Amino acid sequence: MKKLQYDFEVAREPLRRLDGTPTEYDAIYRKRDGVQLAVVSKDYQLVTHREAVGFVEKLGEHWGQQVEWPVIETSNQGKRLWAKANLPGLKFRVLGEDYFPQMVVGNAIDKTRSFTLDFGLFKLICSNGARVLVKSLGQIQLTHYQQNINFKALEEELTFSLDTLKLEFKNIAGRLQAVQVSRKGLRELLTSKDFPVGFRAAVAHDLQEQKMVHFEWITTSNIQIPDPSSITMDKSFDALTLWNILTRISTHEVQSAAKRAEIEQAIAHRFITSE
Repeated sequence: MKKLQYDFEVAREPLRRLDGTPTEYDAIYRKRDGVQLAVVSKDYQLVTHREAVGFVEKLGEHWGQQVEWPVIETSNQGKRLWAKANLPGLKFRVLGEDYFPQMVVGNAIDKTRSFTLDFGLFKLICSNGARVLVKSLGQIQLTHYQQNINFKALEEELTFSLDTLKLEFKNIAGRLQAVQVSRKGLRELLTSKDFPVGFRAAVAHDLQEQKMVHFEWITTSNIQIPDPSSITMDKSFDALTLWNILTRISTHEVQSAAKRAEIEQAIAHRFITSE
């Protein structure tokens, strides 16, 4: 990581009129070359890129992990920051695929964006480093005003343990990896009243689009839902593949986080079964 991209000192000074009287604004500039980065109001809370990166690294220390930064970029003369932080010590393999947690941090000195921290569980899908989000674990978005950003309080809030998360996911994967999805399991999944109709329809559509399963369709209230009696499968596919499809669709189709958690639990315990 090239520290010069983000690790520079800034200064903040009140702006004055030509006659020396104060204004309601401050100027923020980079110390090493005097470049002005922003003009902000008095209630603007300045968070430097050094502080933003340092907070993520401190989170890594809290979890006993060394943070790696595969991507860290600045733009607009260093005013904006966007970076990815990996926790390689928590990477694990399931069914020959690599899963790992990643944090994406954003910040700005010139008031053009909030401080953001996205946390997700990703899967490596290609040898060239391409990856896909398996599950979003949370997002923090805080505006730079009126002392809204309190890193100490944030650290106290983020008390969840990545080691626990890793163990929970591996336990789920362990239950699934030896199981093949059966027609009976799919039939129960696509007819259960526990799931919203839109969710069931989206799952069926995605499965058919990927040519995993074929259905006849029934139109009900302008929504196409599958006819479970017509399910045909050339071969069963591994349960973790279906798990990834289902959790992704539940994230898009089901707005309630509590309902998503309920769906995931139901899938894990009831609908991925052997015949």
